[in-house]
Order: sequence, then structure tokens, then C-alpha cells
Amino acid sequence: MTVREIDEQVEAAADGGIEATEALRETARQLMVLGRRTGRIAMRFAAAYADELELTMPQHQALRALRHRSCRMTDLGGRLMVSKQWASQSVDSLVRAGLATRAEDPDDRRHAVVSATPQGLEALESHEQALATFLAGALDGMPAEALERLDEALTELNAHMARRRDEGYFRSLREAGARESGDKT
Repeated sequence: MTVREIDEQVEAAADGGIEATEALRETARQLMVLGRRTGRIAMRFAAAYADELELTMPQHQALRALRHRSCRMTDLGGRLMVSKQWASQSVDSLVRAGLATRAEDPDDRRHAVVSATPQGLEALESHEQALATFLAGALDGMPAEALERLDEALTELNAHMARRRDEGYFRSLREAGARESGDKT
């Protein structure tokens, strides 16, 4: 989906009574800024503590994608919207470290299925707790009422975004990512 198609979709939604107001756009812009900022912090954190946490950011991202279910290598690349090579290198390093397994797909031997190991899930949990503790330090000093409102709003936002995902709103992005990485998902 192109940016122009997204704009057309937003305008069509407005014609149907759904209004993409400037306030909604500004909220979306603030989310983008926050996403970029926290993404950069997470990358720097992972680089700074990679030896201590024994998990790089690419490994972290791959394990997050494998947290709840195993998947084919091609599907992993599509989920992460990365090339097959990037996914393969990340999985290779996870397998070498004992954090994931790669096995032949019982339904189609041409494909490999990747799964997180218990040690991989433990490393992921440890990494996420350490990052959350670090980010909590950045929030220190905010008024308690503001933190409470933020927590409530983020909880509601996460639930809303999960509903939109389940409704298929983001499907075109996954398909575009799969095409970009050369996957046929």
C-alpha cells in the first residue's frame, strides 16, 4: 500500500463518517516520535549491555517473534519485515547460543521451523526486564498522576491496536514486508 493509497483510505473513511481529525494525526505523530525514541534507546541499551545480557537486539527481535509460537524461517522474515538473510543470520546465532532450535518442517521438508528454547525465552524475559528497569529510571520524576494516566492510556492503546490487528487493519503492512523480504507468505 502506498502513502497515496493510505491517504485515499483515510479520506474514504472520513466519507463514511470516520474522521481522521488533525487531533488524531497529531496523536499519531506523537506515537511515531515516541516509537522512534524508544526504539533507539532499546537499540543502544542492547548494544551497551549485549555482553551482560547475552542477547543482541536482532536476537531479541527474533525471540519476541517466536515467543508464543514456532514458525517457518520464511514466515519469521515476513513477521519481522526483514530479508531472509537477516532472519537466517539471527536464527543461526540463536541456535549456536542454544536459544532457539531449527528443525525440518514435518509438513514440508523444504522448509525449516524455528522455535525458541526455554533458555531463549528466559534470556528474552531477562533482557526485557532489564530494559524495562532502565526505562523506568527515565520515567522517574514524572508526577504519579501523569504516570497513572499514561499507564491507563497505554493499556487501552495496546488493547485497541491488538483489536485493529485482529480485524486485519495491518495485514497490508505484513504482506508488503513479506514482498520486500522476498518471502511468499
